[in-house]
Amino acid sequence: MRRRQQQQADERAAMRCCAGPGPRGGGALTTLLLTGEISNDPITFNTNLMGYPDRPGWLRYIQRTPYSDGVLYGSPTVENVGKPTVIEITAYNRRTFETARHNLIINIMSAEGMYRK
Repeated sequence: MRRRQQQQADERAAMRCCAGPGPRGGGALTTLLLTGEISNDPITFNTNLMGYPDRPGWLRYIQRTPYSDGVLYGSPTVENVGKPTVIEITAYNRRTFETARHNLIINIMSAEGMYRK
């Protein structure tokens, strides 16, 4: 049980770290996100396909509260295979009003040959 709690804390720190430095990010929030420190500040994340106002149709995002983790999930289609998908993640600290941006590159591969015995 203790190991699972530590793993969850590490995952939260990693997600907060993912929002760290971007071309327009900076300041104390970036430092906080880079160090992986967990704070009690409410942080919300917004996601979009780079250069577009929304995510690809196959990709979903959920964050229940500003104090909870954000989750990206979805199933790309055959048309997306071989095309890198760049997702912009923007973090907003709702207490200090600081922002940070990070690009997440998703490389989509074919499932053929993935399940070799």
